Amino acid sequence: MRPAFSSALRLVISVSPALFILTLTIIISLVTGHPKGLFLSRSSWGILVRFVLVTLIFIAPVLILPKLLTLVMNMAKNEGPLGQFVRDSSGLIQELPKPDAWVIRPLQGIGLSMIFAERLMNVLEFLPVRLILFFIVSALVSLFLSVVWALDDSGVKIYNSRTGEVYMAVRSIGTLLPLIGGAIGISSLFHLNSPLDALIELFEIVMVLYPSYVFFVIFHQEFIRKRIYTFSGKFRLKRMEMNLITPST
Repeated sequence: MRPAFSSALRLVISVSPALFILTLTIIISLVTGHPKGLFLSRSSWGILVRFVLVTLIFIAPVLILPKLLTLVMNMAKNEGPLGQFVRDSSGLIQELPKPDAWVIRPLQGIGLSMIFAERLMNVLEFLPVRLILFFIVSALVSLFLSVVWALDDSGVKIYNSRTGEVYMAVRSIGTLLPLIGGAIGISSLFHLNSPLDALIELFEIVMVLYPSYVFFVIFHQEFIRKRIYTFSGKFRLKRMEMNLITPST
């Protein structure tokens, strides 16, 4: 019983920032009387339903991650222009630091979602016409981040045999693209709205998406922790001691 309780407590602590933001969103919405447009919902139930729906959309693609990783590894058997995939000789999966789980990775997801910021506002208000687009985009974002995070957590790096250097390029890609996406989305918001309205809409998007992305990050980490040793053998990648080099920008 104690191990089960300890595991449950650890998970509750892991998602506590998401629960805090979700609760804060509902409280503010109740106190202000659900003014139209606040947090992109007109009721507390709408906030909860949207949270559950968005979270399920994010975590569902993780279930096909083993097959997707096998496909990626098969495509990367040979050395390409940037190098060849290799794995850290330790092969260990480290506990995801809290700053990564609570800040960095959720912001990476929000950054990619922000590419469609001007459409996201309408979608998150449950406008049916745009729901299908939101489902597709969110699933693609989830798939991309799931693969990048899984490769990073599994110690997969890129090795350049010509120079003998090992790059953390997988992590760099997972950081660079969300930054670009976030910049595009924020620029779009400020282009279409006044500065104050743009800041308010940006705040609403972050408040709406952050809880779901935290749950997605934790679910992904737990899935990798329990399944990685089952399918990591399919990677068939060279293991090596690594002198990591972060690509210069």
